[in-house]
Amino acid sequence: MSEIRENIVLVLQGGGALGAYQAGAYEALAAAGLGPDWVAAFRSARSTPR
Repeated sequence: MSEIRENIVLVLQGGGALGAYQAGAYEALAAAGLGPDWVAAFRSARSTPR
């Protein structure tokens, strides 16, 4: 039977102030020895008023 390996995945969204907050969260995780194995980013399209 194969060994199951856990991965730490950091999913980011947005930018601006939210991006600054997420950078701090990443720093705290890394300082605790929990640096991510994978990083994914998501940006949703903002709807424009008609």
